[in-house]
Parts: sequence; structure tokens; C-alpha cells
Amino acid sequence: MKKRSWKIIREFHCERYYRVKYAQSRINKILGAISNFYEFNFVDKKYDRIVVLTQEDQETNWKGWKNIAVIPNPVSFKCSEPSTLNEKTVSSIGRLHHVKNFSALIRIFGQVVKKHPDWDLKIYGNGEEEGIYQ
Repeated sequence: MKKRSWKIIREFHCERYYRVKYAQSRINKILGAISNFYEFNFVDKKYDRIVVLTQEDQETNWKGWKNIAVIPNPVSFKCSEPSTLNEKTVSSIGRLHHVKNFSALIRIFGQVVKKHPDWDLKIYGNGEEEGIYQ
């Protein structure tokens, strides 16, 4: 077999078992499990490198795989001026989707408000859960 001169890389924007974990129906969960079995046991082993977004995903879902690399998905921006720290507001910005788990943020912030009732939580973004958090 002739050796190829290029590398084949696969990149995941979600955790390895996303299809099964977030399936909305039993049949989708079954189809997701079958697809994962085929893909992760036959297809993905042929890639030179698989890129995932978090160290946790690599350690939890890809343990023992030698061809995994982590390239985080940061959002970077520069503020034109530093905060005055006058407002007691926590802001969260992201895609409003159940996989982003804004409900956990709200639940945890509920604990903060018990001790600091003058603080506010503002959630910004759009997606299928738009209107739920705003």
C-alpha cells in the first residue's frame, strides 16, 4: 500500500457521546449508539489525529487513544475600557441550547442570590431556548 503524503484530521465540536446523551427519543438513542459504535471502532482509528475541544472530553471519552489533541474553543475579545466594578451583574453569553446548560448556571446563581440579593444575572444569546432565560 502506498503511503500518503498528507495527514487526515477529524475535529469534534461536541463531546464524543453527544448523539446518545442528548437524543430526544428512544429510536434516536439507539441509532446514535449504533452510529457511535461504527464510527469510533472503525472509522476514527483511520485518522492521523482527532481534535477535541476540552481536556475533560479527552480524558473521559477518549482515554487510551494516542491520536487525540485538544484545541480549546476560546472566545477572545478586548474591552475598550476596564470595568468600573460599580454594577453587581454577572453576564453570560452563548448559544441558547440545552447542551450549554444555562439551567445549571441559573440554579447555581440562585445560591449566590441567597447571600447577595443585590446581584443580577443577565444571559445573552440566541438559539432554540431563546426567550426562556431573558
